[in-house]
Amino acid sequence: MLGKWRDWRRKKILGRVRMDRDLWESVRTDIPILDTIDPDSAFKLRDMASLFMYEKKFEGIQGLETDSFMQAYVATLACIPVFSLGLTRLDNLSSIIMYPSVFISHTEEADEGGIVHQRKEILSGEAWQHGTVVLSWEDVHASGQGSGYNVVIHEVAHILDMGNKEANGFPVLPPSMNTRAWTEAFRGAWKDAKQGAREKKDPVSIDPSALDSPAEFFAVCCEYFFECPQLLLKLWPAVFHQLFLFFDPPWYPSPDMQTK
Repeated sequence: MLGKWRDWRRKKILGRVRMDRDLWESVRTDIPILDTIDPDSAFKLRDMASLFMYEKKFEGIQGLETDSFMQAYVATLACIPVFSLGLTRLDNLSSIIMYPSVFISHTEEADEGGIVHQRKEILSGEAWQHGTVVLSWEDVHASGQGSGYNVVIHEVAHILDMGNKEANGFPVLPPSMNTRAWTEAFRGAWKDAKQGAREKKDPVSIDPSALDSPAEFFAVCCEYFFECPQLLLKLWPAVFHQLFLFFDPPWYPSPDMQTK
């Protein structure tokens, strides 16, 4: 009942917040991975991005002012992975913080002896458990170009992954999907990638951060699924197939067609 009320409310809100055509066209044409999107899907994506902009709080850091183009760009990229899953998958995401460029993240970790170590990392994006995504605008604008790099999709993948309370490369799957097939596909690809790294081969040809953890491997594979699908299909067809079932992007040809 709550879901139906939320859908009704969002439809009512859309009449007031739908982004204007000029803004949408300027964003869509600046994202080459959407070149093949059909008109119906483009219209739906525009609506989803409009609602995303309305529902999420955007905040600029270090003097950055997030204008409507920046917000629409982030919103459009963020809605690509949840196009078929539904915007409710991002209900736990409440705010977007943007830096002009890469930023430093300060973290603390305790080792096995209980000693706490402080660590500084230079990042382009970060997803927090409580519903905030931090992004570098420079890296956001470099996303969606078909290069394999997409910081927004990467961080949204982490948000989806956290749907099971823990980022471990195993998001909440639709009922129609087989959890065993998912596990086998990602476990096999993860093993293959780690083995290649140990042998100092380059079977991955993707961001080496994918090897940091199963959660990072999942997020990087999501980037490549939307940015360079043919590369992911060539490397790990089973992973590509699982992501195809999970995301179900209607403007994508089926995996069988991709191999022909």
